[in-house]
Amino acid sequence: PLQEAFGARKAELPNGQVPVWYQDGHAFNESLAILRLVGRQFGYYPVEHHDMWACDSLVDYSNDFIAKLVGIVFFEKRLDESG
Repeated sequence: PLQEAFGARKAELPNGQVPVWYQDGHAFNESLAILRLVGRQFGYYPVEHHDMWACDSLVDYSNDFIAKLVGIVFFEKRLDESG
């Protein structure tokens, strides 16, 4: 099944994790770093420093929020619990 297939490939992945972006013979990991890499390459990432901060701030906030939401939806964790 899926866990066995992932286990067999885990050693090939950077830090043994997904997601991974393969490009030009390189494997890139870490989801937010991949977003920034692809955004810069295709013109979706700002060039002005303040706009970079605003973009990064929004992505980081969204990432934190989604992590909390996953805890609530899948693990019935309350918002007032630590973490």
